[in-house]
Amino acid sequence: MEPIVIHIEVTIEDILYILQSRGTEIKNRWAYLDHLRKYLPAAIDNHIYDEVKYLTSSYIEQEQCPHNRRETYITGGYHFAVGEVWDDIREITVCLDCGKELPEESTESNTLAEETPF
Repeated sequence: MEPIVIHIEVTIEDILYILQSRGTEIKNRWAYLDHLRKYLPAAIDNHIYDEVKYLTSSYIEQEQCPHNRRETYITGGYHFAVGEVWDDIREITVCLDCGKELPEESTESNTLAEETPF
């Protein structure tokens, strides 16, 4: 089984943007960057365990969801290009509880009923 490989690269620009957005000012930026280089990998390593637990729980909930609350949407539209008109309109059904796009339900019985004239 292939491992899940994660590569995270944090640039100085990323860090400065984060500091600026938080309104945080660092007196000695070089010492601060050395501090991050020393402690950030272990902090992220510890945090990954919690994220895997969270993602596992959310996957299990989605996998076991009975999809009782559904909503059907129409997506796409009509397009005109080089004298041709075409559409990519389709209906999608989404579970409102887990967010999963559900496969189209069989409409064979509905089609037969529509085709029968009596």
